[in-house]
Amino acid sequence: MNFLRFLGRNLTTLLTAFLLALAVWVLAVISTDPSQTQPLAQPVPLTIVGQDPALMVTNSLPKETSVVLKAPKSIWARINADPASVRAIIDLSGLQSGEHSVPVQVQVAEHPAVLISTSVENADVVLETIESRVLPIGYLTSGSPAPGYALGSKTLAPQSATVTGPASKVASVIGLQTSLQLENATRNIERELTILPVDESGNTVTGVQVIPSTVGVAQAIEQRGGYRTVVVRVPFTGQLANGYRLNNVTVIPPVLTVYSDDPKLVEALPGYIETLPVDLTGIDADREIKARLNMPQGIQMDGEEFALVQLGVSPLEGSLTFSNQMVEIEGLGAGFSAKVSPTRVDVIISGPLPLLNKLTANDVHVMMDLTNMTPGNYQIKPVTRITVDGLNVDSTLPDTLEVIISLSPTPTP
Repeated sequence: MNFLRFLGRNLTTLLTAFLLALAVWVLAVISTDPSQTQPLAQPVPLTIVGQDPALMVTNSLPKETSVVLKAPKSIWARINADPASVRAIIDLSGLQSGEHSVPVQVQVAEHPAVLISTSVENADVVLETIESRVLPIGYLTSGSPAPGYALGSKTLAPQSATVTGPASKVASVIGLQTSLQLENATRNIERELTILPVDESGNTVTGVQVIPSTVGVAQAIEQRGGYRTVVVRVPFTGQLANGYRLNNVTVIPPVLTVYSDDPKLVEALPGYIETLPVDLTGIDADREIKARLNMPQGIQMDGEEFALVQLGVSPLEGSLTFSNQMVEIEGLGAGFSAKVSPTRVDVIISGPLPLLNKLTANDVHVMMDLTNMTPGNYQIKPVTRITVDGLNVDSTLPDTLEVIISLSPTPTP
C-alpha cells in the first residue's frame, strides 16, 4: 500500500523522467545514425502480381518507377547493397475484365524506412478474358509455274491451328492464311510456311498467338501434256587460233520448255534442242555468241528462238629450255674483277604457247648483281629476266653459282 501511495504521488515525476530519458536516447541515435531523404540510385521495376490466369493485360504498362525514401544512414547502406530489397508491385488480385486504376505499392524490406514519393502512383490496367479458337488454314499462291507447267495436288499439315489471345482480338480473326511463292517452278515444292491470322479486310491481326505457328506445305507441279523441258546443245565447227583451247562453254538458257499441238512430236524429241553450228575459227579470246535455235518442225517455244553461248578461251601452256645461256654481271665496283663459275646455265621457261613461240635466246638474260660487294668468294643465286611478259621462269640450272671477286691488277707502266 505504501508503494502504491508513493507511485500515485510521484507518477507525474516518473513519467516525465522516462520521457526525458527516451528523448535523450532518440537524440543520441539520431546524432549517430541520421535520417537521409534521397531517391534510389536506380528506378525500381514494376512487377504484376495476383493476375487471374484467365485474364490478360491488353494495354501498355509502365516498366519502372523512381522512388524517394527517408531512412537512417545505416538503412541506406543496406538498401544500396541490395537494390532488390525495394519492390514496386501492381496487385491485380480479385480484378475482373475491364479498365482499372491500380495503385503502385512500394515495399521496403529494410526498416525503418518511409516512402516519400514515387513517380508512378497509379497504373491504368485493361484486363480482357483470354479466348481460343480453332480455325482452318487457308492456302494462297502467288506467281505462276514455269510455262508448260501447272499446279497439281497440295497437302497441308496440319490443316487447322489455334488462335489464342484477348477476346476482342480473337473475335476479329476471321481466318488463317499461308502463302506460297511459285517462282516459275518446274518441280514439286515442299516448304514450312508461317501461318498469319487475318481480319475481314485481309490484314494481319497482331496481339494474338497462333499455335502451331507454321504449316508444312507440299505442292505438286505437273508438266502439261504437249510440253517438255529439254536441254540446249551447241554444235561447233572450225578450230580456235593456233595455241588456244576451249576451257569453258556456258549456254543461256541451259534448258527450255517447248510445246506442240501434236504431243507425239514432243515425245519424239531426243531430250535436247540444238542451236545452229557455232564457228570457232580463229578465236583467241573469250567470246559471247548469239546462236539461233534449230527448232524442229512443229515444235514451238515462248520468246526468242536464240541462245547466248559464252566461250571461255585460254592459251595452251608449254615450256622451253634455253641451254648455255651466258651469265651477265652487273653492279661490279670499279677496280674489281669477278670470275663466275660456271659461266653458262640452262633456263627452263613456261607459259602460253603463243608467247613461247615468240621467245628467243636474246630475250632471256641471266644476271648476277654484285652491287656493293667486296673481294672474296661467294655463292650467289642468279636472277633470270625475260623481256616477254606473261612467262614464268621455272628453274635455272644450276641455281647457285660461285663468284670470286678480286682487285684488278695494277697496269705495269
